[in-house]
Amino acid sequence: MSAPNFEINLLPSWLINSTNIYAIVTDLQGNYIYVNNRFIEKFGFISSNFIGQSIVNTIHTNDVEKCAAVVTKCFEEPTKTHSVEIRKPHNNNNEYFYSNWEFSCFFDSKNEIIGILCIGYDLTKEKKLTNILLETQSKLNSLLNSTNEGFIFLNNEFKVLYFNKSAEENYAKRYLNKEIKTADNFLSYCATEEEKSELEAIYNKVMEGNQIQFVQEQNNFWFQISLFKVVTDDGKTIGLAYGITDITQHKKDQLRILEQNKKLKEIAWQQSHEVRSPVVNLLGITSILNDENSSLSDEDKAVLLKAINTEIVRLDQIIKSIVEKTNWSF
Repeated sequence: MSAPNFEINLLPSWLINSTNIYAIVTDLQGNYIYVNNRFIEKFGFISSNFIGQSIVNTIHTNDVEKCAAVVTKCFEEPTKTHSVEIRKPHNNNNEYFYSNWEFSCFFDSKNEIIGILCIGYDLTKEKKLTNILLETQSKLNSLLNSTNEGFIFLNNEFKVLYFNKSAEENYAKRYLNKEIKTADNFLSYCATEEEKSELEAIYNKVMEGNQIQFVQEQNNFWFQISLFKVVTDDGKTIGLAYGITDITQHKKDQLRILEQNKKLKEIAWQQSHEVRSPVVNLLGITSILNDENSSLSDEDKAVLLKAINTEIVRLDQIIKSIVEKTNWSF
């Protein structure tokens, strides 16, 4: 379909007859002066006759400004082609057709600019797939960022593809003492060449199909690391994944229990050895003092009483030491 004064022979036949490519020409005021059959087949529900209508009426309102900007570029650089993505109305009012267009100046047989040639390619399927992918990725990000577990994904060359919030704010800062970034080789975060070699050896074992777990500790923070390779549905290995669990509190509780057990053993030893000695001495002295048949002088009794006092003081010191050991804190 074309305007009466439109020279259709200026367009190549493959473009006129294309079954995949949209082709339109607008005049200098932005009104349609030509549309090919493919365009009519796709967007005929918008109008029965596009010729003379403004292109503005057949694109998304929010795309008008950027479309106008591309037209301006065409006039500024008339020998170049400029791309723009445009949404057009859908026969379902809740949707849009997506297409990518190449705009360029259109010249008549006298080589004068009479309008804009627009060649379009449908992107609707690709756009929908992209939107689904982005939505899925957004949901996955929300899920992974809502957990306290850290996740880092590396490709086959051990470069960082993805990491969640916990891995960044917890593991990277506390253990790596570095800012983790996508595209970085994870081995570059190692502090020494020896550590790098050890970690690379572990990675290679994981890529062979082994799932490996180990504990890392730095600055009184402990992390349980689980490494496993990532495989697609068709069995292709695309990288490996870190599962990172902060076990700091568990480790501190474990150390506290070990320390408590150690002190309990010390207390038990004191009770069975150090306490027993003064108690035995006191029992012996009081036995002598209570013996009705003994002929102790007042001087002997004074010595024994002094000995009792010494053992009581000694026993009191031992008891205080035990009490102190039961009042530990972490």
